[in-house]
Amino acid sequence: MHVRLGTFVSCLLLCAAGFAQEFQPPTSGFSDRGTAFPFGSALNGMRIVVSPGHGWQGDLTGGFQRELFKWTNCGACEGVREDLLNAEICADHLVPMLRQAGARVYVARQIDRQARSVQADDGDASYQEVGPWQQGTSPSLGFQNDYRALHAPKGGSARWTLDIPVEGDYWVQARWAAGANRCRDARFTVSHAGADTDFVVDQRIDGSTWVALGRLRFNAGAARVTLTPPTTGDCHVIADAVRIGGGTDPTSRRPWWQVSALQWQQAAGTPGLGDVSDITVRPALANALGADRFLSFHANAGGGSQASGTSTYRHNCLTDVRWQPLDPAVCDRPAGSAALQYAIQERIVTDLRTGWDPAWKDRGRLVANFGELRVLDGIPGCMVESAYFDGLDTAAGLRYPDNRSLHDPRFRRVMARAIVRGLIAQVAPGAPFPPEPPTHLSLRGEAGALKANWRPSPDALGYRVYVAIDGRGFGNGMVTTSRELSLAEVPTGSVALVRVTALNAGGESTPTEAVAAMASPDGRAARILVINAFDRLDPWVREDHNRRDYAMEHGQALALAGHAFDGASDEAVLAGDLDLDDYRMTDWLMGRESTEHETFSSDAQSQVLEYLAGGGCLVASGSEIAWDLDARGSATDRAFLADALGAAYAADDAGTRQVGPVPGTLFDGLPQIMLADASRGAYDARSLDVLSPVGSAASVLQYEGGGTAAVARGAAAGGAVLLGFPIETIVAVEVRAALMDRLVRF
Repeated sequence: MHVRLGTFVSCLLLCAAGFAQEFQPPTSGFSDRGTAFPFGSALNGMRIVVSPGHGWQGDLTGGFQRELFKWTNCGACEGVREDLLNAEICADHLVPMLRQAGARVYVARQIDRQARSVQADDGDASYQEVGPWQQGTSPSLGFQNDYRALHAPKGGSARWTLDIPVEGDYWVQARWAAGANRCRDARFTVSHAGADTDFVVDQRIDGSTWVALGRLRFNAGAARVTLTPPTTGDCHVIADAVRIGGGTDPTSRRPWWQVSALQWQQAAGTPGLGDVSDITVRPALANALGADRFLSFHANAGGGSQASGTSTYRHNCLTDVRWQPLDPAVCDRPAGSAALQYAIQERIVTDLRTGWDPAWKDRGRLVANFGELRVLDGIPGCMVESAYFDGLDTAAGLRYPDNRSLHDPRFRRVMARAIVRGLIAQVAPGAPFPPEPPTHLSLRGEAGALKANWRPSPDALGYRVYVAIDGRGFGNGMVTTSRELSLAEVPTGSVALVRVTALNAGGESTPTEAVAAMASPDGRAARILVINAFDRLDPWVREDHNRRDYAMEHGQALALAGHAFDGASDEAVLAGDLDLDDYRMTDWLMGRESTEHETFSSDAQSQVLEYLAGGGCLVASGSEIAWDLDARGSATDRAFLADALGAAYAADDAGTRQVGPVPGTLFDGLPQIMLADASRGAYDARSLDVLSPVGSAASVLQYEGGGTAAVARGAAAGGAVLLGFPIETIVAVEVRAALMDRLVRF
């Protein structure tokens, strides 16, 4: 065997801390169907090419194809650029939903938003094999012109070991040389931070390109991918190359996910594309793969500042009809495109009117001679123009301008879910849609073990409970038909992070938010409750700003300080699924929760006042609590802030990430606290509340340069500590643990 240079690593010249990426279940059409989808899946094995529109073109002197747009008076919003928002919506919502309905999804642009990557070829020193492997007989089909082949009945395995540069979430991608004598069920087993996860591929197809198998959590250091043949069948299994992470285009120095489909497919070496442009390479990919359906995703422009609504397109059969409806009896090319288009358009408009804006505009099922549709050969396909990114002002009767909607993760989710539902309605009439996730999740210690509880999801036949132990590496999940599950596999003294999905014959739901807990080694009930109340997703807190799992940062700190704790969503607490009086301390994790989502609602205020009156101790941390209750609150809100939390709002932005203790108070002697920013930590701790103590409360932490960062109010009938910054954004876990220990002992 020849040996080349080892694993290739690519990264931005100065790699910033990885942005937040919420957990996505690894299930898809690349999974064992019976294991991944015990009740079935609506899109079982369907092969779908997704084309997020546009992307960076060229080298360092090139550029994006669309400008950045912000709606009028958006304040601190980031703005949206169509080249990026298309990719974001597909990566964060559309692709995982299609996969969780059982599809095999292929994306025309790089799917992984991770700017780092590692890859290994069969000729690298990091590659090992067991069994009578042989050199491939058609080397041009292999990555870097070689691959290895094994006759499956003879048995064996191949393994790639890759060096992950930084802990994070990475897509695993593999490639092989396809052929008629290949195995239809070759198995890749990926060893990652949570477990060993299997992906099953058909090596007769999808050859000589990178196939995205799933996104998993990896610790820094060695990661293994093992390929094994099926136990039955006379076929050959192919070992070629494996890639973990999206990486960075060396030409433009942009993360690959931001770059055009043409440049990515050229770099991937996908065969059979022909002479193509960035427009036509996308349907050409569907043709080359022999996909079942083609979905193009775009946002619209050019209708004026108040333009709004969704339209869909299919090809116009080279007629003179453009940007207008056309009877499918006259034109339906490729055949089945009209049915697909009609089902998707109807579902988008219905779902957006139900779940977003009752007046959402239906701009029609239209046709045009778009190159992204014209090239399709026998594969039904359509293009979605989701909304107007240059719609910067609100039209009469509408809730928001389209640009604001496109900023909002809630809109993005409804849009993506509607596309999946429309596709299911067209290809599997009568099949159920995947269910919505369960609600009211809690995690409690009982006799030294942890038990998860939740409320049911309509139409669910079962649930999958995902557990990560002492980190964010979720395992493959445990299936139950109950609404509770004991987690006997969590070792005593370890922090468990839990999410739950719902299952039915349509597939798997998106996951719940995460809650965390650690059982007491002596079996006694925990006296501390960590409440995940950071639900905010909106135009200012987007998908990459809230993983909805920061109970882990709180839990790690409590565990390091030696304190057992239970965990719950705020919905479970407010609905009375847990009794606050069972806990000596409640830790309300509010992150960047603010006015629209409410920090302490009227129901929460009532429960907290009763809890404090009973002698409980409340800790609340977040960057917008005082802003919400005081600067934007009612007289009742301000009274609650003052009387229950001992604080008043002083200013909106501390202007610093440095916090220190006030001598002679609760945190005296604590080290200086460094809070996260865009380059490190949980997420950017921006617009931190500056507080003022009220009544008997005292300032216990202060920002560098002045201003109160936390107040504490002690009383015989219960105490409270309010922090104007999120605890989870304390960068150093040791400092976070020391602060938590002081709070527990307060």
